[in-house]
Amino acid sequence: MKRIILVLVMIAAAIPASASSHAREAGKPVDTINEVPRRGRLALFKAQEKKNKGDYEGAAGILGEFIEKNPGDAHFLIYYNYGNALLRLERPEEALGQYQKAVGIEARFWQGWLNLGETAYNLERYQLAAEAIMSGYRQSPEKNPRLLYFAAVAYMMSGKTGEAKRNLEELVFSDQPEPKMDWYRALLMACIDLEDVQAGKRAVDRMLEIFPDSPESWKLAFQFAASNQDYRSAAIAMTVKGYLEPLERNEMMQLGSLYAVIEVPWTASTYYEEAVALEAGPEDFERLASVYMAAHEPQKALETLERALAKQPTAKLWSILGDLYYMEEDYDKSYEAFGNCYEMDSDSGRSLLMMGFCALELGRADSAVSHLKKAAGFPDYTKNANALLKRALQMQGG
Repeated sequence: MKRIILVLVMIAAAIPASASSHAREAGKPVDTINEVPRRGRLALFKAQEKKNKGDYEGAAGILGEFIEKNPGDAHFLIYYNYGNALLRLERPEEALGQYQKAVGIEARFWQGWLNLGETAYNLERYQLAAEAIMSGYRQSPEKNPRLLYFAAVAYMMSGKTGEAKRNLEELVFSDQPEPKMDWYRALLMACIDLEDVQAGKRAVDRMLEIFPDSPESWKLAFQFAASNQDYRSAAIAMTVKGYLEPLERNEMMQLGSLYAVIEVPWTASTYYEEAVALEAGPEDFERLASVYMAAHEPQKALETLERALAKQPTAKLWSILGDLYYMEEDYDKSYEAFGNCYEMDSDSGRSLLMMGFCALELGRADSAVSHLKKAAGFPDYTKNANALLKRALQMQGG
């Protein structure tokens, strides 16, 4: 059975904290094995001998029999050790019950709470696991911050994101000697889930203060900002990450898209170009050409489109090329590009409409009439096509 301290990722019936009728006095130190009544201590020794030989079945039998015969005298350490033996026998449900009895008798027994929490977690009883781990953390002398994190993760798994967030904020905003990036990652996930933008921004600021040179911290800052549609902050965070380590291709594309959204097309084109240089599909070339056009760099857009069409032509690439030539008032080449687009996609009513536009500009009335009549059959373009068709018919008749 894996120990809870080795769990790397745990993204989030509580046990009552009050003790049973057998509870120890609050001011009295927690008992050790020396305080166990003689008969119970003897049972523990016999059980330990069995454990030392690997006979956990025998150990469980000794302790179970003692509890059955002495229900009123069973010490919390007996229940605890019985639970440990059952756990080694892969009987976690039974072990869980013994741990519950142990902490019910001695609520300050932090080892019992932690074993209860680990067992509950492995049984996917996350709410119970979270409450038990928290009890163990509060009772333990060392206050190991990993326990607070694990409790937060169990809370998240149980759907108690608010409780998880409180635990994680306690971790993040206390002066822990060795803060972990996982704490910030989990806290930002909780803030995103709860739509708590202000708390998330405080966490990001703290994270960047603690880990200013970590590419991972800037990536998390980017993800949080993007999730809240703060695209300017997201672009800045990803840019800084790029200064700290080379961006992956998908990150370059993301950064290019961010700069395009915040209307910095020239910078967007720089990142798109880098991404395309590594590896590119038609959609990547489409984005790059579009931002070049937005940056008023028609020659670079043209070069990009020609490169893309030579590699893998698509209807969308031909359409963008047609738009580019139309904006440059090169109607002959625009007509040809939209013709190629229509050949690849016969459902493109826009291609027919634009071919009609170009034909009119070129004085080709018959072609314009033919294309516009077809374009009028597409509901989205009927109105514009009919308006142009009147002009084309007049040109044809004149």
